[in-house]
Amino acid sequence: MRKAIVILCLVLITGDLTKDGETVSHEYVVKKLDELKAAGIMTSA
Repeated sequence: MRKAIVILCLVLITGDLTKDGETVSHEYVVKKLDELKAAGIMTSA
């Protein structure tokens, strides 16, 4: 009998991720999402 192992990685981000729409806040969020992508976790905008 064969068994399948399925691993799901999901990060759900809700709400406002930036402080007053500041550029530095957007850059921080992009950096963190890039780190997730580098770790093999799919990201989508």
